[in-house]
Amino acid sequence: MNLETPLAEVDVVPPPRARQLERFGVRTVGELLLHFPRRYEDRTQFDHFPAETGDRAVCVCGVVKKTSLRRLRGGQAADSRN
Repeated sequence: MNLETPLAEVDVVPPPRARQLERFGVRTVGELLLHFPRRYEDRTQFDHFPAETGDRAVCVCGVVKKTSLRRLRGGQAADSRN
């Protein structure tokens, strides 16, 4: 394998992921190595749930205490968490 190897030929990249990356213009191993994310989110620090709205991304952590499954019209199921 070298930097010009197509991602479709790399065993550890599943075909659906290779197609998704190709839509972003990432076709080779070298292009993947040089592809950097638009932003970095530190998901190790959990903020308190935001009291106000804003454009700043926050990471929150919680515990689901209760769930229920309700039937809607047409037989569709809706998951409701309280």
